[in-house]
Amino acid sequence: MKKVFSIVTAMVLAFSMLMCVQAADLQPYYIGDGFVSGAITRSSNSYTVSASSGSGTERVVVSGTLYEKGWLWDKSVASCSNAFNGSGCTASGSYTFDNSKSYRLEYSATFYYSDGTSETVSGSTTG
Repeated sequence: MKKVFSIVTAMVLAFSMLMCVQAADLQPYYIGDGFVSGAITRSSNSYTVSASSGSGTERVVVSGTLYEKGWLWDKSVASCSNAFNGSGCTASGSYTFDNSKSYRLEYSATFYYSDGTSETVSGSTTG
């Protein structure tokens, strides 16, 4: 029984060391402090994507796609995009919403940093 326990323990230790080595090769998902949000405002027939970041950001590119929810699939009905040399950017669009339908806004922002790195942050909201 002790021999089986020793073999299992050795295998677990070897496996955990292998996972640590593989994890060291992973690139970080989150590079900077970029933040993006989206909003659907039915009362004003508009949708907005806003992005901001801290210092060291040279350029921000934002985009958003508005989808009308369907029975089998969602249909793209409008989109917006914008770019700004700085740490923040906003894009917006207008659309006449049908009160009997649901909508989804998918949005993303790409942040370009002064050290040559970049990151893309995305999200989705419904309304």
